[in-house]
Amino acid sequence: MKFIQLPLLVFLYALHSASAIGSEDSLVNVLKSQIGQTEHPIGSNWGQPVQEYLEAAGINRPAPWCAAFIEWGLQKIGRKGAGAYVPSWNQPSHRIDRPSIGSLGLVWFPQMKRYGHIFCVKRVTSSRSIETIEGNSNAEGSREGYAVVSRVRPVSGQFVKW
Repeated sequence: MKFIQLPLLVFLYALHSASAIGSEDSLVNVLKSQIGQTEHPIGSNWGQPVQEYLEAAGINRPAPWCAAFIEWGLQKIGRKGAGAYVPSWNQPSHRIDRPSIGSLGLVWFPQMKRYGHIFCVKRVTSSRSIETIEGNSNAEGSREGYAVVSRVRPVSGQFVKW
């Protein structure tokens, strides 16, 4: 009996791991489909599709939307995140040591004394570099940008899996 249970457990673990990887790819694909979307008007934190991102996080007014964008993407694949406030995503049970496809990166802002921006890892390019998908950013990596962009960032900060 134990001989039969072990292969079944290995199979179930492999199946779970494959579905987890698939959902990370799904998140990346959903978010990647939004690259190039912008606020309307620029600088307003509003307009379609930004309003849709904010509504996914329970916000019905113009507001910084990087975390709402991630929340929206997770909801599109049937999952739930931590909402529109970036520090809420830094939960010990979700922390990971290294970034991987679909993990989320939190950017620390010393002047705010908190994490103030969040992004999704699109691709790990090396042990020191990642490609990201970010909402409410720009080519310079601002936390108060105006678009969904793909950027290259150094591997630093806190990473979480949701």
